[in-house]
Amino acid sequence: MAARQQQQLQQQQALQHLSEQQQQQLQQQEHQQQQQLQQQEHQQQQQLQQQEHQQQQQLQQQQNWVSLLSTHGRNSSSSNSSNSNPPTPAAAAAAAAAAAAAAAAAAAAAA
Repeated sequence: MAARQQQQLQQQQALQHLSEQQQQQLQQQEHQQQQQLQQQEHQQQQQLQQQEHQQQQQLQQQQNWVSLLSTHGRNSSSSNSSNSNPPTPAAAAAAAAAAAAAAAAAAAAAA
C-alpha cells in the first residue's frame, strides 16, 4: 500500500513539474507574441509617417507647380489684354494629375 502511495505521489510531482514547464513555455510564447506585435505596430507607425511625409512633400511640389504655372500664364497673357483667361487651368490640371500619379506610385512602393 505504501509503495502504491509513493508511486501516486511521484506521478503527481511529475505532472506538477510538467505543468510548471508548460506555464513557463506559455509565458515565453505570450512574451514573444507581445514583442512581435509591438515591433509590427512600430513598423506600421514608421511607414505611415513616411507616407504622410511623402504626401506632404508631393502636395508642396504640386502647389509650387500650380503657382509657377499660374504666374507664367499671367505673365504671358499680360501682353495680350483681350485674353483675360490664361491657359493655365489645363496645365495646372496636368501637373496635378502627374503629382497624383507620383503619389500613387509612392504609396504602392511603400505598401
